[in-house]
Amino acid sequence: MTKIQGVEVRDLEFLSFSNINEDRIELLQEYDKEYIEDKNISFKNILYTYLAVIAVLLIFLPKIVVANKIYVKSISIHKMERELEFLKVQKRTIEGALQEKKYKSAILK
Repeated sequence: MTKIQGVEVRDLEFLSFSNINEDRIELLQEYDKEYIEDKNISFKNILYTYLAVIAVLLIFLPKIVVANKIYVKSISIHKMERELEFLKVQKRTIEGALQEKKYKSAILK
């Protein structure tokens, strides 16, 4: 038994302080290696990301184009419907005026 700072310690032979320092350096190097690998983005990851973005665009771009065309057509249809309503009102006004002139003409004869 060995005493370290007044405390009895058994079996200190298995401790090799030079090995501990070397092991510590080796562990730190392995940690740095793993940390650097996790931090960097590989070309493969960038390629997969670009392919995913292109795939999403290929899927949704036609839908966006078709929706836009439908929107433009609906605006055109709405404009034509307003014109039709205006023309119907104008027709009624003209027909009323015509009926009035026919009635005046019939009375004057």
